[in-house]
Amino acid sequence: MLRRVAGPALLLACLPLAGLAAQPPAALRSQGSVLGTPFEIEVRDLDRPAAEAAITEAFAAAARLEGEAAALARLAGGGGEVALGEAGFELLRRAQAYCRWSDGAVGPLGGPLFRLWGLTERAPGRPDRAALDAAVAAGRCDRLALDVERRSARLAEGAELHLFPFAQGWAADALADALRAAGAANGLVRVGVVRRAAGPGPEGRGWPVEPPAAPGAAEPVGTIYLRDRALALLAPDDRPLAIGGERLAPYLDLSTGAPAEGVVQLLVVAERALDAHALGYALFALGPRRGQFRLGGLEPPPAVLWQLGRGEGEPLLAESKWWTVPKR
Repeated sequence: MLRRVAGPALLLACLPLAGLAAQPPAALRSQGSVLGTPFEIEVRDLDRPAAEAAITEAFAAAARLEGEAAALARLAGGGGEVALGEAGFELLRRAQAYCRWSDGAVGPLGGPLFRLWGLTERAPGRPDRAALDAAVAAGRCDRLALDVERRSARLAEGAELHLFPFAQGWAADALADALRAAGAANGLVRVGVVRRAAGPGPEGRGWPVEPPAAPGAAEPVGTIYLRDRALALLAPDDRPLAIGGERLAPYLDLSTGAPAEGVVQLLVVAERALDAHALGYALFALGPRRGQFRLGGLEPPPAVLWQLGRGEGEPLLAESKWWTVPKR
């Protein structure tokens, strides 16, 4: 369900009076909600009026995104062609591209599968094979038709749009782009499991992120630094599926209908938040063996760290380009 975007609640960090003129502008922070998910914004290195103006622009971008999402919600399987705004159409174009890249493991038409597994409504138990097969077929990449010239979309009969694998990254990019366009070159946006950072951060090394320890791990992987990059940090309990007395990771392989197993934490760093989020979903579902095979065709290559196990002991690590991420 879409929710109204709240107005910015600005929190100004306090500075001591002594030596105030020599201090850089204070950090300005704000919180809100977009597409049903809380977000946080921090802006640095701007005076207060400029920082407030930039954050106001980010809230305006969040409101526009709600409008785009409302247009997308009009898409129904077999319901005819729907004209979309630029942002909504571009989202579907990228989502369909990721569907094809992943051979259907991630995509924008997982609605029937998410419902069967209890992501969107309570499910009494594991779905049977016939129901899963029908839901997988309804979510195939070719069930979404896009018309570039008309900037419109059409869903095949039985298809159902669901943006769970993409929405948080989509929103983080929209807010971060609005901040930068308004002159905020040093800032951080967090929407759910996704962060997007710009500029040198609070100490010039990039924006620090300290991932929590994965289940079973003796300690976390350590601080990483984001500078003009985005991070998706995924775990089984992000929005767990509670079904038949089980708790399962929400990252279903949409090509098979099966829930992901064996990943206790996944980190993906990419240039944009939508890419980090979509890749994170796909690579959680695919696992490192199939995931690393598909990563070879991406430019620029993302950095990925899988932590593998059952949460009962020290996880095994698998990575791709993780050495490129600055760390403490």
